[in-house]
Amino acid sequence: MTREERYIEEEIDIRQLFNILRKRLVWIISITILFIIISVLVSFFLLTPIYQASTTLMVNKSFSESEVLNQIQISDINVNIRLAETYSEIIKSRRVVSKVIEDMNLDMSYEGLRNITDVSLVRDTEFIKINVQHPSPQAATNIANKLAEVFQAEVLEIMNVDNVKTLDQAVVPINPIKPNKMMNIAIAGVLGLMISIGLVFLVEFLDKTIKTPEEVERYLGLSIIGAIPFNDKAKNRKVVTFEDPKSPVAEAYRTLRTNLKFASLDKEIKSIVVTSTIAGEGKSMTISNLATAIAQTGSKVLLVDTDFRKPMIHKIARKPNADGLADVLINKSDYRNSVKISRTKNLDLLFSGLIPPNPSELLGSKSMLQFIEAAKRDYDYIIFDTPPVALVTDAAILANEVDGVILVTSFGMVDYDVAKRAVELLDNANANIIGSVLNKIPLKKGGYSYYKYYSSYYGEYEKTGRKGRKKKRG
Repeated sequence: MTREERYIEEEIDIRQLFNILRKRLVWIISITILFIIISVLVSFFLLTPIYQASTTLMVNKSFSESEVLNQIQISDINVNIRLAETYSEIIKSRRVVSKVIEDMNLDMSYEGLRNITDVSLVRDTEFIKINVQHPSPQAATNIANKLAEVFQAEVLEIMNVDNVKTLDQAVVPINPIKPNKMMNIAIAGVLGLMISIGLVFLVEFLDKTIKTPEEVERYLGLSIIGAIPFNDKAKNRKVVTFEDPKSPVAEAYRTLRTNLKFASLDKEIKSIVVTSTIAGEGKSMTISNLATAIAQTGSKVLLVDTDFRKPMIHKIARKPNADGLADVLINKSDYRNSVKISRTKNLDLLFSGLIPPNPSELLGSKSMLQFIEAAKRDYDYIIFDTPPVALVTDAAILANEVDGVILVTSFGMVDYDVAKRAVELLDNANANIIGSVLNKIPLKKGGYSYYKYYSSYYGEYEKTGRKGRKKKRG
């Protein structure tokens, strides 16, 4: 791999990472805000405020008047520092702490008072700082001062020296030192951000469904000949290429039509099977819109429903499923007598008809081959809607009898391995797979930025359409 290729690959990987973060941005923001809210509630309402009071003591060696007049040596200062270290241990000794508990009648153990007391030496000085933390600011102050008082008395009694002086007595603190609310909130925000990003990447790692054209090409080895954005009108079985031809969805189907024509430059493709991996991927709406888009160019198109198990074309056309392909094949009648005229010029429909007990055998019969050859003579394109290829063998059987196959793959719905199995089944049937159509791409997600431009245009189109309708009503 050359340096340029490595650079391009790294650039694509970084772009994919940003796309993942952008796609799950709502997750990241929500989780981060949730952590911040929890931190606010805990810091302001659940955690008990802790106050700290401090007493400062000074330790010095007793000097005679002549020593003071002569000069205090550095060694004397070092002695004082060592004394301060010794005294800091005496302050937290059981003798001193127990005496404070007894004198103040405190309801706590030796370990309890020792844990809330911190004795520290001020660096390179002779000062000792006694810090006491307590939920009550007054109690913290009293305990700190009492510790200093008892310690001085015990040093005088034990060591018979009076070289510890109180420099600063503890005063009642106004503000608590814990919890540090702003620090807690900041930590919670950072923690929430890190966890949310980690969760997003974990979900993406575990999600093995196909969501981008690049994944179709990488995992299935198929070229993308169409990318269809999510269509709300598909729920009502509306053919947008006929009912809303200016929408971005209709434009996407026209792009699919163009790509299909380019795919047939080297080899004439007149009969096409459109199938999917599993149910619910939108193949019937895809095939209805594709057939309409091709017919709008003036080509004669026959749309045939060969999904004998769950026929949908008659429902999209809003017509009864009577006298269809199954009747033609079983009765060996002329298919022309069963063809229905659609709302689109040049587009004819042949529904599935009665539900046969042996769909696979019927599709692989000699009568089916004869029907395909007869339809090719009368039409420019014959497009077959078949059951999902990973569920039943119908699509694979018919795929071997037509010029090409289109595999519809729905955004975020099909696992890589299942889709691979569908491609293998078609390959085993010696099918000519023209390519794949990535269907139901969300306009508002970062999965496929191509449709952001369509989305912007579509918004303007909707506004213009509404204004025009209002003027007509007026």
